[in-house]
Amino acid sequence: HDWTLELSAAFVDQVRLYENETKMRGFLLACVGICVHHGVVKQGPSYAIDFILATVRHQDIDESIGCASALGWCSRTHLDVVLLKLQNLERNDYGRKSSGFLGFMKESRSESEAELLKITAVRCFARIASDAPPTELLLKVDKHIIRAIVYVLQTSKDVVVRQEGLEAIACVAKALWPERLQERYLLAGRPDLLKETLSQLKT
Repeated sequence: HDWTLELSAAFVDQVRLYENETKMRGFLLACVGICVHHGVVKQGPSYAIDFILATVRHQDIDESIGCASALGWCSRTHLDVVLLKLQNLERNDYGRKSSGFLGFMKESRSESEAELLKITAVRCFARIASDAPPTELLLKVDKHIIRAIVYVLQTSKDVVVRQEGLEAIACVAKALWPERLQERYLLAGRPDLLKETLSQLKT
């Protein structure tokens, strides 16, 4: 167990050494998420998820995807913590102008930066829907995941953000397949979700 703690610490330390290698940074962020899932981050899941969200450079697609992968892994064992961190991200960063995510970013974000954040956020929700345990997912999907994705769709004019949002909805739909859940589940907000999806497809 000691060597796995050292390995996870090394992943965290290594990220800063790859300033110009976005693929490697994305890979390392995903590795940190895997370590969280296996419970081998000494400082705990909250610290590690804060590190992932504070480290990812949202303008770099490999890092954004790596962040989403990491949070997907984290959601397998720490879904509540992951959703709380993403809720904070929405509230403090792209949901309104503010001083920034948990104090890591002190200056107000520009509109373009906020749009990039939204892309990472919906990618994270897509991976969470795919990776989180089905029984836990059903308790959170309406209030937390669908609500957050629809919020992004309704507040963004950026084509890429909206495309990623629709992809996230598709991932949620696949996650709720009866064959996967071994039961039939109907989203509480299904009519509104269908209406918003069709509206996005027409624009």
